[in-house]
Amino acid sequence: MRIGEDFEELSAPSDLVMQHGRMFSTLQRLAIGPQVNDTDVLGLTQWIALNASQSPLMLTHFKLSARISLDDVFLFQLLNALASAPLQVLVLDGINEGSFELIDVIATSCPQLLGLTLNRRENILQRKCNFATWPHSSWEYAPHFSGFQRLEHFTWNFRVNKREITPASLLYFEEGFLSEDKFGSYL
Repeated sequence: MRIGEDFEELSAPSDLVMQHGRMFSTLQRLAIGPQVNDTDVLGLTQWIALNASQSPLMLTHFKLSARISLDDVFLFQLLNALASAPLQVLVLDGINEGSFELIDVIATSCPQLLGLTLNRRENILQRKCNFATWPHSSWEYAPHFSGFQRLEHFTWNFRVNKREITPASLLYFEEGFLSEDKFGSYL
């Protein structure tokens, strides 16, 4: 028998609980997953937004883990609902797209983050966190992190090409990578 085998999957709270339950006004750490889908994220987003309209959110640590990847549009709505929370650590495990806009929305919604983890699902068959190919080169993401004011720890499951690992590329990360041509000369 595996641990957790006898637990039933929890469903979304009833409308009554959502209307009157204000757990987000006291809850500081929340981890949800892994059986999360788009509909669950929408329900969670509505619940958080409702709580935020009634009293301040206290969440400092938030982890969302989905086995099946979540489209950015659902994550944008969730991040908007979390914008008033004093988040310090955010983990999004199960990203579908991995767009620049996602980084921008996170930076706008949660500029005071100290730690950020992003894990993309490469395809619908990938259910666990493994290295994945992201839609852009790593250096292209660098300027999109400028909105973070306190970020100290960042992890992602970006599959690295061994030829991209040079000390020179770290300098470009810090400078914001002015051009691809300039970066290419250091590989």
